[in-house]
Amino acid sequence: MLRSRIAAAAVGATVLGITAALVPTVSNAADPAVATATPVVQWADSADDFTAVPVSESDVPLSDGWNFLVGYNGEDPATTSITDVATFDSNGIAAKPDQFVPLLHALPSAVSPDDVPALVSTASANVGTGSQVGLTVGDAATPSTTDGTVFATNGFTGDTTTWDGSESTTDLVTDLKADDKVVTGYFVTLGSIQLQQQQQRSIPNAPQGLFANPTAATARVAAVAAAVTPVAGGAASIAVGDTTTYFTPQPTAAATVGAASYTVTQATTSGVQVTGSGFAPNEVISFGLSLDGNGGELEGLTLVADGDGNVSGTIVLPASFVPGPGTYSLAVVGNSSGQSLFTPLVITADPAPVATPISGRATFTG
Repeated sequence: MLRSRIAAAAVGATVLGITAALVPTVSNAADPAVATATPVVQWADSADDFTAVPVSESDVPLSDGWNFLVGYNGEDPATTSITDVATFDSNGIAAKPDQFVPLLHALPSAVSPDDVPALVSTASANVGTGSQVGLTVGDAATPSTTDGTVFATNGFTGDTTTWDGSESTTDLVTDLKADDKVVTGYFVTLGSIQLQQQQQRSIPNAPQGLFANPTAATARVAAVAAAVTPVAGGAASIAVGDTTTYFTPQPTAAATVGAASYTVTQATTSGVQVTGSGFAPNEVISFGLSLDGNGGELEGLTLVADGDGNVSGTIVLPASFVPGPGTYSLAVVGNSSGQSLFTPLVITADPAPVATPISGRATFTG
C-alpha cells in the first residue's frame, strides 16, 4: 500500500504511545527560509502501490492511490501487476521496452476551473525524456471518473505552464468552464508518446482521446528530487496539490544524538544535537520525549530536512520534560512522510557544586 504521513498532531498518542502530554515552555522554530515539503509525501515503489484499470473503460474510475492503464500495448486486459509493464530501481519507475504506461492519481476532491491556476502554480515533477505529465478531467456531475486529459506541454512550469501544445492556464480554465469539466487528478506517462500513438491505433476499443497528445513535447520539468536522474520513459517523482509521490525506493529513517549523555542543564539550556537521515526532502521534523511511558510531543521544537532528506540541528528541551536523570526515548517524526523512529537519550544529573576553600590567617585569643 502507499505509505504516507502520520499527522503531526498524532505524535503524542500514536507515535509515542504515552499516557500524558505536557506543554513545553521553549521552542526551536524551523528555518522559515527553507522551502518545506508538501503536507503529504508518499512512496510508490512496488507493485502493491498500483491498481490496474483496463483502457476499454471510456470513463476511467480513479481509485485511491496510483492507477495504471492496461491494454495500450496489446497485453492481456486482465493484467493486474505493474511489474508486467514497468520496472523499479534507484532512479524510479520506467516503462519496459516497447511499453506505454499511463499512471493516474486522483485528487482528494475535484478541482473547479477557477481553482486550477492555484493547483498548477506549485506543481512539479522529475521525469525522463519521453515521459509526460498533465491533469485528468471529468464531468462536474461525476468527478470520481476521468474521461479526458490535458498535457503539460513542457512539463509543469508553474504559472507559465502551457497545455496541449500552446494553451495558457487561462485558456485551459476557459475551456474547462465551457465543457462543464473539473480536474479530477493528474498523471505521468511512461514511455514515448509516439509509441503510444502507434499502439493506440491498433487497439479497436481503446479510448482514442484519453491520451491523445497533439504535441509530442520534450519533457522539461522542475526537479522534485534533483539528485535522481530518471531514465528515458521513466519518472522519479511528481508533486501536485498537497501530495508528493516518489517512485524511488523508500528510505529508512535513522537518527542519533550528538553525545553519549547530556546533563539536565545541558539538555535544557544549550540543547541536544540531533542528526538524522532517510526523511523526505525538505520536510519538517518534529520531536517527542518520553520516560517510563510518560511524556509527549515537544510542540514547537522542529527542524527541516535538507533536499536529500538529511537533518541536523539542536533542540532545547523544556525543563518540564526533564525532571531528572534517566534514559529517555526521543521520537523523531517526519511531518509529511510519517517516517518515524526512537533513539535513546541519556540525561545525567548535574555535577554537585565544588566547595571553594577560603584562604586567610586564623586569629586565636586566649
